[in-house]
Amino acid sequence: HTWHHSDAFLMRITKLGPSAYPEGYRTDMPAFGATLSDREIAAILAYIKSQWPPDIRDRQSRQNAVR
Repeated sequence: HTWHHSDAFLMRITKLGPSAYPEGYRTDMPAFGATLSDREIAAILAYIKSQWPPDIRDRQSRQNAVR
């Protein structure tokens, strides 16, 4: 469900981990901000997005426009 979120939110949750999620949301995903640079996180997210079909990429890009 990654594509439901804007690029800024994906960057924030990857960098900050659970502290970036809304209150009450549970996840086991760790924060990667101490391990990866912003550039590395952006590259990883770009790779993940490149694997999505065109319609999903379009839907996710609309999330960026809303923010």
